[in-house]
Amino acid sequence: MTRTFTDVLLVPAQEWEVPDEEFDTRPPAVGPLDDDVRRRDLGGGVVLEFIGKEEAERIMDACEPRGENLENARQYRQCYTFVRANAPEPAVHWDADGALRACIALSRLVRANAADTRYAARIEEAPGASRVIAPVGSGFRA
Repeated sequence: MTRTFTDVLLVPAQEWEVPDEEFDTRPPAVGPLDDDVRRRDLGGGVVLEFIGKEEAERIMDACEPRGENLENARQYRQCYTFVRANAPEPAVHWDADGALRACIALSRLVRANAADTRYAARIEEAPGASRVIAPVGSGFRA
């Protein structure tokens, strides 16, 4: 049974930062309207990607704190996501070799941004087992 790990860091777009008209007509480096540019290879196994809306929602839901009988309406969406498929083990270390953190640091040289590990998670998949999305705050060392 082979387990695979994917490390992700989703960067949300705040509505006040990116108005709908600008987001729709001039999406970020990768975006929902430009199917040819849904992902960019950044090297080292990391891609900058606009993942599907449902997957983005699952990651954000997994990373947000829970409350009892509480379901708030999210006021923002994904801007883009850093994805590292086949992330190196050990399984308890998110971004074990620092590749995602390096991409975040370098992204700030291109454009000022506030990307952080709020929506960072490790996705574990194994044949015959449930898919697990574990946020960095759940015991992983970031």
